[in-house]
Amino acid sequence: MKRNITSLVAALLLSTGVAFATGTQGTTAATTPAATGSMDRPSGDYFPTVYSTPQAYTQATGQTVGSYKESPYIAQMGTLPPVSQRLPREPLVIQPSEQIGTYGGTLRDPHTGNADFLEDLVREFPLMYAPDMGSINPNIFKEFRVLNGGRVYEFTIREGMKWSDGDPFDNQDFIFWYDAVANNKVISPGGVSQLKTAGEHGVAEKIGQYGLRVTFKSPSGLFLNSLARFRPLPYLPEHYMRQFHPDYATAADLDAKVRAAGFSAWNELFGEERKWPQNPNIPTIYAWKVTNRITEQVHQAERNPYYWKVDTTGNQLPYIDTLTRPNLGSSQEQLLLNALAGQADYIHPNPLGFSANYATLVQGQEQGDYQILRLYGWSNNRGAMYLNLSHPDPVLNELFNNIEFRAALSVGMDRVRMNDLTFNGTFVPSQPSPPAVPPYNGASGAYLNYTEHDLADANRRLDSLGLTWNAGRTQRMRSDGKPLQLVINVNSRFPQVVTMAELVKEDWAELGIPVTIKPMGGGIWKEQHRANLHDISMHSANMGGRVPIIGGARQPTTVLNGNWGPNPKWGSWLITGGAQGEEPPAPVKELFELGIQYSAEPDAAKRVELEKRMYAIHNENIYMLGGLHQPHDHPQEWYVYIHNRLHNISQPLAPEYYYAIPSSWYVTQ
Repeated sequence: MKRNITSLVAALLLSTGVAFATGTQGTTAATTPAATGSMDRPSGDYFPTVYSTPQAYTQATGQTVGSYKESPYIAQMGTLPPVSQRLPREPLVIQPSEQIGTYGGTLRDPHTGNADFLEDLVREFPLMYAPDMGSINPNIFKEFRVLNGGRVYEFTIREGMKWSDGDPFDNQDFIFWYDAVANNKVISPGGVSQLKTAGEHGVAEKIGQYGLRVTFKSPSGLFLNSLARFRPLPYLPEHYMRQFHPDYATAADLDAKVRAAGFSAWNELFGEERKWPQNPNIPTIYAWKVTNRITEQVHQAERNPYYWKVDTTGNQLPYIDTLTRPNLGSSQEQLLLNALAGQADYIHPNPLGFSANYATLVQGQEQGDYQILRLYGWSNNRGAMYLNLSHPDPVLNELFNNIEFRAALSVGMDRVRMNDLTFNGTFVPSQPSPPAVPPYNGASGAYLNYTEHDLADANRRLDSLGLTWNAGRTQRMRSDGKPLQLVINVNSRFPQVVTMAELVKEDWAELGIPVTIKPMGGGIWKEQHRANLHDISMHSANMGGRVPIIGGARQPTTVLNGNWGPNPKWGSWLITGGAQGEEPPAPVKELFELGIQYSAEPDAAKRVELEKRMYAIHNENIYMLGGLHQPHDHPQEWYVYIHNRLHNISQPLAPEYYYAIPSSWYVTQ
């Protein structure tokens, strides 16, 4: 059924001034729990409840938020204004999923050298997906209006919000980002896709000190969704970041800072300074603020005294005072040992290798004093491969861009064997596809194109391309007379993908194509890929929405991104209007145009039709080769490690933890 923009917005959020209460309401105790010992978790699904303001909480429940209180830890942080002056006039109110927590303690978060899961713990978007992932909640914006059929959006920021250094947070911090980042051709040469309709940025302007208006030339149907997942974040502390930007700092001062930091250009310094996990100097509005750099052996953070959320009894959040993050290097084995020994409070399945270590973790629960709980998942294609469609070798370039060659490689893979040996047959041989549920319909037979193992068909296709065998019939020869051989760069973040690559090597050897496997860390893998230093890049591909996240939470194609996996140069050409990169073929141009229409379309039913066409183009052209489809509800893949001393954890837990309100978590000592 078609829905206009008004009904769509009503489905996403309640109208201005209403409670914005979402999720399954937890059981909130009248008194705080004991400070020691573990506690049994409730059964079934349960989530924290979010209220836009104290008034909204009263309207929804008939109760009032108590007087504002603070953690005793605040006394250690120097002379600060009273808590009532540090909070905004109308803080966001959280009813925790289990009960009111206790102040204090340290959250233990061992990491393997990156900030990914710290970001997933603390990031604050203008709006937020609800903890049950089924709707959108207020967050920085306490209310909004959608006008002129989705062409105009007006937002209200919480009056009196402050950065962690006490400086006011208001609409100027959004306008600074809009001017200094989104519209700066050095930092954002192709603009920012979330701000675009019909290829043009919307216009952002201030309304007073706390109001913000964004006006688009045509409807922006996904703008509200984007504000719940906008990365990098669309705001920056102007009072700190302006010193690193040529539009605000004097040339002499900026040049001196660039040289002192060892950079060659101002935008390199600007980009480094805005990385808050690596920079303890930049102010934040997150629940915790880092106190040293992520490169140190133990990365640490402490509570933000100006954090702008409270619980339903008036306690300023977060409950937990500090975070400690031991750096375990790149050792998944060491992370697993820490988990089994109960030396962590929460760990995402990603760095634990998903199903690779699931059975071991389940067996160790009692001894390690932790639980393996449910996590909302999404649909990935494990072992997806990007052939380099802009390869500098002209012979390989021609081959890779020929669908007959890609199809030959695809049918030459024995995905059934791969599935049995890596995932005990629990994945699904498939090209990259979305979840199998409506509206994504990833169960369609089109996602099985070229996935049935057929050596005869593969050899026939290779023969048709003139790839003759050598005299000993051990290897295929290229058109220039050289032996055909390929290198696969494998992102070793998932151990199973390395195993899958070795199986592909065995399969393609039967086709006369020897393969060299190069496992490498995610950072190096990404650098090699973006620098065009690869034959084939192998990792995972997410081709659609997350379940049960509301429709439109993910673009069905990443061609709107300048770093588009199959060919970053095509992506650059498209987002810069031909100024950079290489011109893509017609189907890729159509993908780009459909992506623009999809982002602008306010009607959810029409978006589904656009989505289906984009998936069809991928299935017709197999710009990336799929391996094994990872179901969104796979229990051995989508789990979370939670120590028994950590409480108020949603069930299921959001796949990116900030949606589950981690500031409402607490630890028992």
